[in-house]
Amino acid sequence: MTVSERFRAAMRGRPLDRLPMVEWAPYWDQTLERWYTEGLPAGMDRYEVQEHCGLDPVWNLRTNPLGPGFPAPAYHGAGVMETEAGYEGLLPCLY
Repeated sequence: MTVSERFRAAMRGRPLDRLPMVEWAPYWDQTLERWYTEGLPAGMDRYEVQEHCGLDPVWNLRTNPLGPGFPAPAYHGAGVMETEAGYEGLLPCLY
């Protein structure tokens, strides 16, 4: 089975040749540094590491669900509203 066929079969509860083998969390820098000392070729990107380890590839698509006019936070992790009125003002930007 191809990766796509295997994933679709797993999601639909159909027979498959094996379960998908994925690493869903990014590798820590310290993990990669250790693996380099253990023989992992240096300079691989995350997709090359997945292939090297015999894992099925995983691609992430990130989208921005916020519409035009949504205010930018003052800093990463900062809130964009503090009151119910502020929330009401954001609604047109969310849907």
